[in-house]
Amino acid sequence: MDAVFIVLLPWGVAGAGLATVVSQSFTAIVLTAYLFRREKLQKERWTVEPMLLLTILRVGFSLGIQSMVLTLSNIFVQRVINGFGENAIAAFTVYFKAENLLYLPIVAFGQAMVTFTGQNMGAGKYDRIRKSAFSCNLLAAAITAGVAAVVLCFGKEVLGLFCSDEDVIAEGLKIIHISFPFYFLYALQEVTGGIIRGMGRTVQSMAVIIGTLCVTRVILLEILAGWIHTIEAVAAVYPITWGLAVLAFVICYFYLKKRELGDDIEENQEISE
Repeated sequence: MDAVFIVLLPWGVAGAGLATVVSQSFTAIVLTAYLFRREKLQKERWTVEPMLLLTILRVGFSLGIQSMVLTLSNIFVQRVINGFGENAIAAFTVYFKAENLLYLPIVAFGQAMVTFTGQNMGAGKYDRIRKSAFSCNLLAAAITAGVAAVVLCFGKEVLGLFCSDEDVIAEGLKIIHISFPFYFLYALQEVTGGIIRGMGRTVQSMAVIIGTLCVTRVILLEILAGWIHTIEAVAAVYPITWGLAVLAFVICYFYLKKRELGDDIEENQEISE
């Protein structure tokens, strides 16, 4: 459907925007209709449970605020990037496209941990959460480091898939050589953050993301862009803030594990013995 508006119709940017709205709306309608038919929800009597509704709103509101503030901080980042000229703007655009090779698998790991943690919290299987926290972080970091190494080895060819301008590719290589070696930190951030959110602590997750990836990132960009004013300095802000987010999430996880999971884990172990 996107191809109809973007390729066949000469509407330019407006066509791309309209394609996004139409395709997402179509997907939402089809999935909702399928869900209603499969689960026979249309035959159910719908009632509102106040406590459940408040829980849903609490979780959804904090995640919505997190996404909104993160988007606003990205606008500021883009403003800083724009100050480096057209080649830098194009280089970061190409970089963000190549970054999807690492970013999408990481997001999948994070979302999987949200579901896995939530299910085991509800089932009272707290020991599984502790075990998965180590194994999933290790697996996500290893896969991310492996893909990053491949992309770094063939950086020029990978960036060349999205751009043919040699100057832009050269600038893009500067960016990936700064951020990709540390991209495993982003994997740790998403997995550990997913565990925190799966435990129902979306407010804490929001505080970490806003504090590190938004506020701290903006402050660092303002300092480094004015002090060093190189594209490498801008790129370095990303792994720095990923590392800070990982540290905050790890502290939060161990605090919550000791407070909410520790006694239950010990009780489960005693019962099994």
